[in-house]
Amino acid sequence: MARRINQVTPGGFDPNRNPAITDTAMRRYLWHHYVHVIRLGERYLQQPSRGTAQQTLWNQLVRHVDRNYTIPTGAITTHLDSWSRSRVLHVIALIGYDADLVNAIYPVVMHSVRYTEPADTMAGYTGGKFKIWLRGDQMWQAISENNTQCLLRSDL
Repeated sequence: MARRINQVTPGGFDPNRNPAITDTAMRRYLWHHYVHVIRLGERYLQQPSRGTAQQTLWNQLVRHVDRNYTIPTGAITTHLDSWSRSRVLHVIALIGYDADLVNAIYPVVMHSVRYTEPADTMAGYTGGKFKIWLRGDQMWQAISENNTQCLLRSDL
């Protein structure tokens, strides 16, 4: 994936930089993948969303997951599971949720969020799991300090 990201956005992935993948490079990679690889047309917005409020992010998570899409998002490793290094700017993908819902649409309480962990031990991740459940309040803490997401277009 790093090689593909650098083809689409030269310098978009640099393991010596923090974060290694920029949000713009991730968005361009997703756009390129949907347009040219699986040919489903542009699905994600052309620019990442910055500074999303917690309730807005939870509503977006429900919308994305219920349509079988992820939310690539910025995070800080201090609040993520099994990291030996804290305060690393990082990109993860939100892939699931457990929540109390109103009208089966808007979450009242996000009990836990499932995410994918793409990092390895060289980056400081020691858990060995790819899919991880994290309490909703911990996930918000991880996201709120590096708050940028690649989101689907609103008409999908």
